[in-house]
Amino acid sequence: MIDYAAKNFIRLKNRVEIETTGSPSFLAVITATQYAYTRNDGVHVIPIGCLKD
Repeated sequence: MIDYAAKNFIRLKNRVEIETTGSPSFLAVITATQYAYTRNDGVHVIPIGCLKD
């Protein structure tokens, strides 16, 4: 599921008109996993528990 989401985020990033909107700061998949990490393609995987205040 993470691979599928990351692949689609990268496809979306490649379709954005960077000249008018600017490049995305980062791409991230929010998951229920325990560990946060950055994939080789640059997509961040972030557990939902890291988002609490």
